[in-house]
Amino acid sequence: MTLKRIHIVRDASAILMSAALTLLMILYPTFYLIELSWALILLGACFVFFFGFKIGWNIAGIGVASSLALCLIYIRQIEPEGDRGFYLLIFMCSSVWAADVFAYLIGRSIGGPKLMPKISPKKTWSGFFGGITGALLIGGGLAFLLFENELERFLFIAFFLSLTAQIGDLIESSVKRRFNVKDASNIIPGHGGVLDRVDGLSLATYAFTAFYAAGFLHVQ
Repeated sequence: MTLKRIHIVRDASAILMSAALTLLMILYPTFYLIELSWALILLGACFVFFFGFKIGWNIAGIGVASSLALCLIYIRQIEPEGDRGFYLLIFMCSSVWAADVFAYLIGRSIGGPKLMPKISPKKTWSGFFGGITGALLIGGGLAFLLFENELERFLFIAFFLSLTAQIGDLIESSVKRRFNVKDASNIIPGHGGVLDRVDGLSLATYAFTAFYAAGFLHVQ
């Protein structure tokens, strides 16, 4: 998406490094691997925005390609003999998907002022608040069923997930606009690339994982 051409050695190396990080997380779940993937994203961004080095996109790409999988595996491994990790995944993904669906439906139905027209011309403020509403409704309902004694905490998290998911979507839109491309790739016919489908989910998952690592999602 950023370099607009295939380079076999560069791309194969990036795929192998991302796969190696994912395999390590499966075998030895640890937050340190997630920190490493996030460090790659930050390092690549610094190279691009502060020094103008195009290789920064390659470095950041490895972090982006691996960190979502690392976070999902990490969350699922919470209490591997129990159900909490699985329930946390259901809650997180459902809240993000609800935010995405409600933002689209309400934004298309109501319309109104644009959210950030220079970055994403189709997004509206009505869709933005619709996304928050959807996350609170669906996330709150699941929290009531799965984490009844922690409802208030998970309602806040659902609200925060809706914000980060929509910010993630805007970040990817800004990168695509910078490089004048419509989709990250054409690997999924009619839908673009994988990144186009998980841009919001990725940033929301990073935030959710950070919440857990900070102890905010531990049973109290």
